[in-house]
Amino acid sequence: MLTNENLLMERYEELIDRNQRIYRFSSGYGLSLIDFKPGNKFAWSVAIIKDITDDGSYTVVYTTPLSKAGPLHTDAETNAFIAKAKKLFDVPEYKETDNE
Repeated sequence: MLTNENLLMERYEELIDRNQRIYRFSSGYGLSLIDFKPGNKFAWSVAIIKDITDDGSYTVVYTTPLSKAGPLHTDAETNAFIAKAKKLFDVPEYKETDNE
């Protein structure tokens, strides 16, 4: 089971026929996790996001140390990634330029 800590919302995205979980941290950065099934196996696709609104709108970020994450295949792997992101982003003073 995935953690709900820092979870802003979970929703079904009709356009892509997938479930999405959006996490938001105190710095304004967060994660978008979208489920998919490569080769009939379950996985989460992850994107680093910022400027997250309460309705779930956001901007994808490609310049953080975690931006090149690959698919996450287990709940344990996904929770570990969420914890790593929390450690990096759950500080009010985080700035992209600090870690490029």
